[in-house]
Amino acid sequence: MDGDSSPRVKNQYNDALGYLGRINVLWYRVASSRINIEPYQWLNYLISLYQELSTQMDPKKDRPIFLKKIEDCKEHLKHPFFSDGVHIWLNQSLYDSLLDFEQSLRDTWHKSGLDMKQINIDELEDL
Repeated sequence: MDGDSSPRVKNQYNDALGYLGRINVLWYRVASSRINIEPYQWLNYLISLYQELSTQMDPKKDRPIFLKKIEDCKEHLKHPFFSDGVHIWLNQSLYDSLLDFEQSLRDTWHKSGLDMKQINIDELEDL
């Protein structure tokens, strides 16, 4: 059978599909954690997203910047909330650090062009 007309070639699994799927799920979880003000989960999802997007980054230039952002967030997580005895608030420095980390990841995601990638429905039907 000719290699180009083989059904196996048409049904070949595309790694990009799983990669984009993982990134989309992580973005959803990042947004949910931010909305629900869950700083520990927010940071963990951001770190997972960083690991997925690190392949799109310049290791010498970007890695130290992102590791610093992670350390800043972890430092603020030591005292994530404060209270006046009646109300409980999220530490503003922690929120700002997490938001900055998230925005930096969004910038990397956008610059890499991954935000514009579309999953071809025909590929899903063939799997």
